[in-house]
Amino acid sequence: MLNLILDKRNEKDPIIYPYFFLNPERVGITGMITWILALLAGFIVMGYIIMIIDHLLGKMMK
Repeated sequence: MLNLILDKRNEKDPIIYPYFFLNPERVGITGMITWILALLAGFIVMGYIIMIIDHLLGKMMK
């Protein structure tokens, strides 16, 4: 049911992607996977950096 509601666009209307790396016609499937994995790795690294900073600040406050 939801698929029928969302798929009522005209065939002449272009599909608009919110980010360029999600457009398989522009970057290809392997490009999409590469971008997604790179972003995932970046967020994981940023999370660990924030955890390390939090740990160090916690030790300094004691």
